[in-house]
Amino acid sequence: MGEASSRKIGSTLKVPSVQELVKQQIAVPLRYIRDDIEMPMTSSILPQVPVIDMEKLLAIQRLHFACIDWGFFRVDV
Repeated sequence: MGEASSRKIGSTLKVPSVQELVKQQIAVPLRYIRDDIEMPMTSSILPQVPVIDMEKLLAIQRLHFACIDWGFFRVDV
């Protein structure tokens, strides 16, 4: 039987974990900061995150639309 061969396809950057950044009070690495996006100054102009009551039958439909339209949502139980 032949031996299993392995090859190195690529490499990854060594990245500190979020816990390590907080523990050592390290600043967010510049490669993660996007200065090309203008952030709004007030939260009042931001749309409200959809809230889905999972106990109601229509919540399944709202969950579907929240996933498609927003990609995230808040769950209240």
